[in-house]
This record gives sequence, C-alpha cells and structure tokens, in this order.
Amino acid sequence: MNLRTIALGIVGVLICVVLIFLGFFIYSTSSSGSSPPPSEFSVLSSDVAGSEAYIVYNYWGSGNLTLLSSDLEPQKTVVVLSRSDSISDLSASKIYDQLKSLESYGYVISISNSSVLPRDSIVIVPTGAMPQNLLLQFQTRPKNVSLVYFGDPNLLISSGGTVRKNWFDSLNSSLKPQISVFSEDSFTNQNFSLPLFLLYQNWSLRNSKTLTLLSNKKDTSSLEFLGGRYLRVIYSFTDGKKGIYDSKQLRVVSPSISFDPSSIYPNEKTSLSFALNKSVGIPRISVSKEGSEIFTEALSPVTEENVVVKRLDFPDAGSYVVRVFDSSGVLYSGILHVNNLEVRHIGQNGIAYKFLILRDGVPLESSEVFVSLDNSTSPKKFYVSGGVLTVDAQLPKGKTSFNFQIGRQSVSVEVENNSEPLLDFYLKYGLPVGLIVLLVYLAARLSKSPSYRLRFVDSITYVRKEQPISSSEAITAFNNARKDMKLDSFPITPSEFSFGLKRHVTGGADVTDGNVEALLKDLVQKGLLQTYRNYYQLKTEGSVRQNVLLRLVREKLIENGISFQERLGVFVTPNYDLSFGNIKSSKKVLVVIEDKRDIHSAYSGLSSKETALLNLKIQNGLLSFVPIDELDDYL
Repeated sequence: MNLRTIALGIVGVLICVVLIFLGFFIYSTSSSGSSPPPSEFSVLSSDVAGSEAYIVYNYWGSGNLTLLSSDLEPQKTVVVLSRSDSISDLSASKIYDQLKSLESYGYVISISNSSVLPRDSIVIVPTGAMPQNLLLQFQTRPKNVSLVYFGDPNLLISSGGTVRKNWFDSLNSSLKPQISVFSEDSFTNQNFSLPLFLLYQNWSLRNSKTLTLLSNKKDTSSLEFLGGRYLRVIYSFTDGKKGIYDSKQLRVVSPSISFDPSSIYPNEKTSLSFALNKSVGIPRISVSKEGSEIFTEALSPVTEENVVVKRLDFPDAGSYVVRVFDSSGVLYSGILHVNNLEVRHIGQNGIAYKFLILRDGVPLESSEVFVSLDNSTSPKKFYVSGGVLTVDAQLPKGKTSFNFQIGRQSVSVEVENNSEPLLDFYLKYGLPVGLIVLLVYLAARLSKSPSYRLRFVDSITYVRKEQPISSSEAITAFNNARKDMKLDSFPITPSEFSFGLKRHVTGGADVTDGNVEALLKDLVQKGLLQTYRNYYQLKTEGSVRQNVLLRLVREKLIENGISFQERLGVFVTPNYDLSFGNIKSSKKVLVVIEDKRDIHSAYSGLSSKETALLNLKIQNGLLSFVPIDELDDYL
C-alpha cells in the first residue's frame, strides 16, 4: 500500500468524522432550540349556580386566572378626551401612552377631540373641570358609558368659562357609580395604576379571585357573585399570552343548595338539603362536571312543602354544578368544590422523612394525618404544620410506600431508602455497638421519674431515649424557640416548639411529634398556654386568635414579596392596607376574617349611615372582606 492510498484513507476518515460532528451539532441545536407549544385559553360556557358565577374552560400553559364580578357591563373600548377648553396640565397623549399596555388584553384605545359622548365605552376626562355639555349628555343617555374624571368635583366648564359648582353631589344616585373622580395628582401616584383600574373596572367591581394555572386540562372555576351581573375573566400566561373573556348578563335565578360539609375530598359524602314546594311534574337532581352531566336522578313528586336531604359522594377532585329542577325550570342550584390532595416527598434527615401536603396546589396549613407503611393496618397520627409533615420511620433498604389518610382521602407515596437498615448494620459489624445501645437504654429507663418525658431519637445510635422536663423548663424552651427564630411574641407551631426542645433540651436529637403534641396539650390544660389553629402562645399574651391571624398575614406578605409596615395591628403596603376591622384608610382595605360568616358580625352595631358607607366602599372596590385561607388569592 503506497503513501497516496494511506493519505486518501485518512482524509476520508476525517471527512466522515466532520460530517458526523456537523450532523450531531445541527440535531442538538434544533433539539435545544425547540420550545413548548404556545399557551391557549378558551371559555366553553359561563353561568350561575346558587350564589356563584362560574366558567368551564380549556387551557394549556402556566399563568394566572382572575375572575371578577361586576354589576355594570364590562367594556374594552377606551376613549381619552382631548379638549381645547381643558384647564389641566394632564395631557391626553400621556394617558394614551400609559394605557397602550391594555391592548395586549384586547382593549381598543383612542384619543378623541369630539364634543359628542361616545357610547359603549370607558371615557377618560382629564380636563381638570367637568365639561358641562359632556355632563348633560351623560345624564340624558348614559347607556354602557363609564366616566373616569381627573379634576376637581367642584369645577364645571360652561359656555361662559369655568365656574365653581358641586356637580357631582347633584347627580342622580343611580349615575354616581358610573363616574370615578380622581385628583390630577392621582395619575402620577405610585400607588395608583390607571391600566389596572380599567382592567378590573373597579367602579363596578363586586368580588374578585385570582387562581394559578399550571397544567393542560378542562376545568371549572367559580366566584361568589355578591350581587354582580357580569363575569369578567382575565388570563395571563408566562409566555406573554393575555386576554379577557366577558360573559353575557348573568342572573341568580334560584336559591342556593346547602352542602354539609361544604369542603370534602374525593369519595367523601356530603349532604344536600333544600325545601321543595308543590312541584310541577317530577323533580330531578342533576350533577355536572366541566359542562357534562355525570349524574341525574328523579325525586319523589312533592304535593306539599317538604325538606329533601340527599347524600352524594364525588369520585374525583374538581368543581361540580348541582341543580334541582322540575318542568317549571331550575328550583335550586349550587357549586360544590371537591379538594385535590397531593403529597410530595421533599427530603429527609436521618430517619425523619419530610413531605409537602398540598390541597388544590396550596400547602395545607394544619391538619391531622394518619400514616402507615406498605400494607400495615396500624396507622399513626401526625400533624401538618405549614404544609410540611415529618414522619419518623426506620425503613428497610429499598422502596417503601407511605400511606397518608386525611379524612377518607388516601394518598400513597413511594420512597426509596439506599442506606442499610440498623439491624443489618449491627449484624454486619458485631454486637459491641448493640451492647452499648442496650446500656444507654437501661440507663435512661432507670432515671428518676420526671414531670414529663421527652422521647427522642439519638442521631448516632438511633435509640429512643426519654428525658425528664418540668413545666417551667418546657415554658423556657418555648420562649427560647421563639427567640431563636426571631418570632418575638408570635404564637408558634408544634414543629417550631420541637425545634426549641431539640436545641435546648435534647442536645440536638429529634423529639417525636406525638410527644410534643401531648406536652403542648398538657401545658394548655394547666393554663400555661393557649392554642388556636394548631398555634400556641403563653396564656398572658392576649387574644390567641388575633395573634395567630397577625402572624399568618405577616408571613403571607413576606412569602409573596410584598413590602409592608405594621402599625397598631394594620399592615400598610404600597397598594392597600390589611386590617382586622379598621376600615378607615385612603387606600383600598383588605379586612382579614376567619371565614365568610364573620362578614355579618362586621355589620353589627353600625348605624344605617355607617352601613351605607361600608357598602359603598365595597361596591367601589375600596374594601374587601378576605378569609385568611384565601388571602394568597388577593395578594
């Protein structure tokens, strides 16, 4: 073989290598450059059931979904007036530039110098004083028109010039909700966003709720209508896709069905109760999920008023629309939400296995959970705190199923243990370690009987020990736990108290959860501690309910990255104040309550004038009652 042949062979091999490399590079580049399909959102139907408005929709992607209840027909046409008789320095072009961001939601923004009031639109009037001819048109034909006025409510531009007149107070009360009045300085105020004000149409807002979209599915979402007539749905995805769906006018046409319990998990039963008068034909009950009927049943004919109680179970998580009807139409309706329970293994520390418990994608604040391993029929009770559940278990090497039960709902999570079991370790390395363990155990058993015995696991030998602790020592550990975690005098959870015991009493060893709960319960019975929502504080530290809610609000603000200042129990943020009853503020106020039943107590003791003022703030979006468990939806 000559040198020429060898050279040609080498060149050929090099060319093949280069071609293979180029092919791989092109393939990897095209693969890495591929992007997920664009997000999609479509509303299939909207309606009212009981006191709630709801939508059935399909979506793909991740983002946020906001539902709004409005008593005026929502608009997406905005006209900014530019008038030569304006006495304001606020220019129409400056407002137009700020509102351009709304076009991504389907709004149509324009500037007009016409003296004729446009119909079916939101009209921005930045004139400093209200034009008289515009006001007269609004009073005579205000259909589907809302005014947003920047100026003085006591100034009027007439044919003879600007005059001082309190034109707003002289308006018919039915028209006032359609005019929003702001000072000229409000436009540049960092706490005010005109695009958001128009997007939410705050002047007619009755209620709102924001949800997280994290999947690809058909779903149903609902909102307490609170006297609204229209439902606006705003969607915004992480890939930039945005849009709005506005419903036709919806009417509450039937009383609500009562569900007991009102919150269940799959395969749990709930009781539906309603009263039927003499029916027209055979009454029926119907259950629909995501727009499709999944159950229907005929009820017995009613010849006189009769209370009907029906027990039903629901196999899957989601929102169900329940209706009772006869030949005359719908008699009762309501929406029942069945919670989705999810458990994730998030880590372990020695024999302590940690799990995140989620209900509808949100960490479960507190609950009892029964846990068993594999096929065991003897579950043990544990407690969730802040969505995290810690289970102490000595697992064999390999895979083990943790079985969790909350109510009647069961979830299994498989966990793999790659370390050797303790018994195998002893057998492999001899009995000396076992003898040492036995001596430690016997020494602990022979110790003097204490006021309490803390059971904990030694991190080296994995042997359960007991240690005496008195009531005063327990309270000292309680205060030290708060001090270590910089919680001041806030109530703490059992797991946080366990942290204090671990650091100051057991020398770093974990205390078993059941032992901590028993100790806290005993301290409560002795009058040393108070408890609420599985949080604990000293008996002398005031209302435990109020203090727990204060802590929950504080932590939710921090978790959502919202800056705030705390002033006498009121959390002051840049956009709104959060309080527990104080509604005196120039900004929007979120009044935090335990649940919606507390709304009625907020009205007790108010005069008719104070009640009207409270209702006006709610109607104008300046005040909302927010149950603590729904606060994340508002932040």
